Amino acid sequence: MALVVQKFGGTSVASVDHIQRVARRVVNSLRAGDKVVVWEMSANRDEAIFDAPFEFRIDRAPNNHVGFGHGPHFCLGANLARLEVDVMLNAVLDRWREIEATGEPTYTRTNRLSGLRTLPVAFTDIARAAD
Repeated sequence: MALVVQKFGGTSVASVDHIQRVARRVVNSLRAGDKVVVWEMSANRDEAIFDAPFEFRIDRAPNNHVGFGHGPHFCLGANLARLEVDVMLNAVLDRWREIEATGEPTYTRTNRLSGLRTLPVAFTDIARAAD
């Protein structure tokens, strides 16, 4: 997917699947002209920040993830996204007593984000579980 960006005197196309910049000046170990690529998928896997970063831990505390960005780039829809997940999970838990993985997960394969593509599951209905 490409994003059209209006610039002074013309239009350019910027990819939203790949974030690359060129250093304009010396910063730490970067020299002017060095290319820098942002690997967003690695941000929440930093072993210096997270204990066992590749494990899913719903009770991780503190959980200083950057899934919604940081600072001036923080996602404006973050609170709505949290509310949507809360409503969805409560609806699922009200209806089904058990959720069990029935197959192996598949993962996305992009340079931008990392996550589940599919996870086959089976639900046990609360009414049926009580029988």
